[in-house]
Amino acid sequence: MSKKLLSNNTIIAHVCLLIAGIIWAAAGPIIKITLEYIPPATFLFLRLLLVCIIVLPYTIYELLKTKINPKDYLNLLILGFLSQGTLLIIFYAYKFTSVLDVTIIGVIGAVLSVYLGHFFYKEKVDKKLTIGLILASIGTIIVIIEPILNNGHSQINLNQKIYGNLLTIIY
Repeated sequence: MSKKLLSNNTIIAHVCLLIAGIIWAAAGPIIKITLEYIPPATFLFLRLLLVCIIVLPYTIYELLKTKINPKDYLNLLILGFLSQGTLLIIFYAYKFTSVLDVTIIGVIGAVLSVYLGHFFYKEKVDKKLTIGLILASIGTIIVIIEPILNNGHSQINLNQKIYGNLLTIIY
């Protein structure tokens, strides 16, 4: 039996990842355009309502199969509110800054994960990765302070863009 370079499962996994990447790449611009017509809180409410309607039958089915310890109810409630509530922050960021800025600043989350993994869990970080992390950090910092460096020569109001960038960092 000959070994295939890529198995069918690997190809399917790569196609699914590509589709997910395309969907998420389109999400930012779609959200930005939509926020011109609908306030962020309303948009997020409608989005989450639709998800709840779609996911509710499956959730009920799983809850009937799996018992949850009553001690976990409060933690689950807090997790639900915080995880979904913080989306308001990024939606307001989209309203006040550019999609590209939100995307680039969002990269800092992955960079921080590597730094924190190294710091807390003693993960190995080689020279090439360190150089990449430093370049990504410098690039992100430049994007964050770009409105100030650009002296307000932008299509977006200087104060709004700074506010949007700060919201993205907080998120």
